[in-house]
Amino acid sequence: MQLRYVVCAEQILLDSNTNRVTAINILDHVVSKKFPITLPRLSFILAVHRQNQDAPEVNCRADLLLNGEKLLEGPLNVSFEGSNKARAIGVAENFVLREPGTLKIAVFANDEEFASWSFDVDLEE
Repeated sequence: MQLRYVVCAEQILLDSNTNRVTAINILDHVVSKKFPITLPRLSFILAVHRQNQDAPEVNCRADLLLNGEKLLEGPLNVSFEGSNKARAIGVAENFVLREPGTLKIAVFANDEEFASWSFDVDLEE
């Protein structure tokens, strides 16, 4: 697989009529007056090109890390469905960040990090 893009936002919408993607409130920085905080929703989209050697379906894993510590882990299925392009959307809801730092979504294929999106979570001063 070859990465086309990865984007993280509060919400990712995929229009079933036009096949267009909309990212609402892209997450590139979060500031809070106190910790811990709860993020109500974090969504991400992974878009890839299929290489000749790629299977029609690739089982990936998405990890959510704060300062390198794994908070969540879940499966992410990439299905090409007869095409050479695919998109996969992941969602995490109501998770707690106990401290400021760097939040990272990492996508793994064959146990190797394939794509990621990171942003800072800071304490308001």
